[in-house]
This record gives sequence, structure tokens and C-alpha cells, in this order.
Amino acid sequence: MARRAPRRAHARRARGPHRRPVGPAPRRRRRRPRLTRPAPDRTPFIEVNARLADAFHAAGLPVVWVHATGLPAGRVGHPIPEPEELPADFADVDERLPEQPEDLHVHKDRTISAFIRSDLAARLRERGVTQVVVTGIATGMGVESTARNAYDEGFHVLTVPEALLDGSAERQEAALVHDFPSFGLVTTADELLAALASR
Repeated sequence: MARRAPRRAHARRARGPHRRPVGPAPRRRRRRPRLTRPAPDRTPFIEVNARLADAFHAAGLPVVWVHATGLPAGRVGHPIPEPEELPADFADVDERLPEQPEDLHVHKDRTISAFIRSDLAARLRERGVTQVVVTGIATGMGVESTARNAYDEGFHVLTVPEALLDGSAERQEAALVHDFPSFGLVTTADELLAALASR
């Protein structure tokens, strides 16, 4: 497995016979302890997304499942496991979700957004889509990046807080309060389901 590059690099002058390096003294890197947090209960999140997917299927609207298979290789302050370190079924669709044969699938290969290096925008336009509802994990990362790119592609963007999940409650709140309203609309699951039922 390839090792990650150091997260920081301090510029230093070349050493001379009487020259000391410029910048902070080098420190021995310590392995950060892995923080273990209680896993959030995903049942309500799964149930809301299942209801939404069922409603989209019933309305004859496309459903897209996004499979995350790793982030870009750039250095970051909060790294996540490499693809080979993830569970084998990490990118699979949860069996409780109503996946159908006609659904679309996007495999994010080293990207945060589902629209980058994929033909998702073109496939949606082929089906006459003008608005997308973006849900999933993680709100402040893949979901928000995908929503931003959808807006850049000219789609109306809608999201549903009950259908979002993030390991950081603070990041989820910031995304919903400050970010999403800048490139889309935030609604409730009940309001969206009622709108779909009235089509």
C-alpha cells in the first residue's frame, strides 16, 4: 500500500557548514490514536431514503445510486482510510434500499462529487431532468460537493435534512444553514413526498 505524503512541508534553506535550517525544528511524527465514536443509528436515515426512492419510482422519475470508492490523493488535514482499507462492501447499496434495475449508478473513483469525471449530468439531461434531490452520506462532503456541481451544471437543487447523515453534527448544521441555501433549497421529506404524490 502506498504511503501518504506528509501533510505539511516547511520550506528550509540548504544546509551549509555554519547554517542552521530556517523554520520550525523537525519533529518526529507520532501516530495519531484512532478515535472511536459511537456509530449513529442509520435506521431513520435509511427509512427516509427508502420512502423517497419508492416515491420517485412510483412517479416514473430516475433514481441515482452513488458508490464512493475513495477520495482524491491530495494531502488533507483530516484523512480518511484509503480504498484498500475500507470494508469490501463499503460502496454497496444498503439492502434495505429499494434498488431497481432501471436505476442509474455512479461510481466515484477518487472524487468527492458524483458529477466530476462522470457522465451523470449528460445522463440526467437525456432523461429530461431539470431538478435533482441530493441525499446521502456525508452531508458536508460528498453530498454538498455533488449538490454544488449539480447547481453549476444548471440543475435546480433540493435536499432533505432527514435524508442526510454526517459524522459531524456541526458540519451538517453548517451545510444546511449556511451552504445549501446558496445553491439550492432545503425541504422536508413530508413536503417532498406530498409534491411527488400530486404529480
